[in-house]
Amino acid sequence: ERIPTYRSIEGVFLDQPDLMLKKAPLLADIFVDAPLTKTPPAHLTLTRALDQSAQNYSDRPAVSSLEGQSMTYKELKARAARIAHILKEEGVKVGDPVGVCMNRTPDMIASLWAILSVGAAYLPLDPQYPTDRLQYMAEDARTPLILSEFEFLDRFAESSLNCFCLDRQKKRLAAASDQGLDLAHPDGL
Repeated sequence: ERIPTYRSIEGVFLDQPDLMLKKAPLLADIFVDAPLTKTPPAHLTLTRALDQSAQNYSDRPAVSSLEGQSMTYKELKARAARIAHILKEEGVKVGDPVGVCMNRTPDMIASLWAILSVGAAYLPLDPQYPTDRLQYMAEDARTPLILSEFEFLDRFAESSLNCFCLDRQKKRLAAASDQGLDLAHPDGL
């Protein structure tokens, strides 16, 4: 059986709800119509699978948005690495929930990769939710950091939550290392 190129990773899990993450097909296999019979090694984490895809398909488009923004695998990996280094500088530790309140852009995907790379957990904060709800969710989860964009910072202005604004911190991001971090371990999944 083959997965069509357009199928999403989520589709694999929707079709097979009992499928364990460590038994999921390689991401690269999903995107190149490979058979589902291939099982990744037990030590392969999602971040390592993404790294392999980035290595194998560095100049291919990895993500794009409806607004026309896009990144190759190489660009996505470098952006994720820079964000991961910022997360570490901001004190994010393995297991911490990191809030993400952003538009659905390539930067959001890079942020998710970065969060996984430092062994943290992703806390989705939909910018369409009421401000009180967003603040409650972030405070209740005890998130040490929220990754956001300038247009959504007002949602957290009256709280003591720490926000990092990706579109306003371009110099700091550019100065961060683009060498990947991989602090996620299979035993922690």
